[in-house]
Amino acid sequence: MNWISDFAPIRYSSQFLHNINSWLILPGLLILIIADVVARSWLNTAISWGHEVSEYLLLCLFFASIPWCHHRQDLLKVDLIYTRSNTAMQCALALLSETSVLLLAIIIAWQGWLATEEMREYEDTANSIDMPLWPFSALTCICGMQLLLQAILRLIDAFRDCSKQPTQSGKPGDTEKVRVHNE
Repeated sequence: MNWISDFAPIRYSSQFLHNINSWLILPGLLILIIADVVARSWLNTAISWGHEVSEYLLLCLFFASIPWCHHRQDLLKVDLIYTRSNTAMQCALALLSETSVLLLAIIIAWQGWLATEEMREYEDTANSIDMPLWPFSALTCICGMQLLLQAILRLIDAFRDCSKQPTQSGKPGDTEKVRVHNE
């Protein structure tokens, strides 16, 4: 990880979203599912709004995890292709990867913003419970903006790493070995 992509405010905000996931959303989802199972099994009834709220909590769980996974570089990566490629190909793959994440982040943030505005304007609520939907969409937008900032910083890092002069064999450190051997 490079110094630009490990910028402290970005790291802390990603970790904050991850902590919201770990300490609020996931336990809330588990409690809701357990309560629904108990109600169905022992009380022969169901929580009428449980299914819909669990869908929204799963949505939040997914989107709030993306910035932390991107920060830790835990997203899907094909190491088999990357490790067997030369330095120029690795640079091209890194740039392609970060550009793709950047485009995805733009779409998530933009659509989250539009949906939040629309949901607030029309006061959209869930079908089975009187709960406003715009906070879920706003969280999606916030996570998209967080991912956008990370992608921009990682793209800067990738450009900086790829702009370094390649060595004679294309592997870092080989130029120094040749120079020392010739002296």
